[in-house]
Amino acid sequence: MSTSIESVLEVWNEWNNGVSPYPPIKVMEEKFKTKWRKSEKDRQFFSRRMRIIKEVLRIASHTNVNEVAAANQLENLRQANGWSLHKLSLELAKGFSSS
Repeated sequence: MSTSIESVLEVWNEWNNGVSPYPPIKVMEEKFKTKWRKSEKDRQFFSRRMRIIKEVLRIASHTNVNEVAAANQLENLRQANGWSLHKLSLELAKGFSSS
């Protein structure tokens, strides 16, 4: 997973489409389960990113928009609060919901 990603849309794109030259994270999860996340640091980083992915999917489902629109909605919220992706993940872990 890329550490240079700075927006929710980029997180979504990495999950769904991959970041060159790497395959989509979704495919890595389906194919290898947890085996591709070898270190504790990788597992923790993945866990933080998954909170964001799950919130994008939740927004899309509950508001009847596509995932890109949901990612943009969550990104707007992140920016409005001045949060990093890490801070957004922490807020989601505490039960924060964007809707």
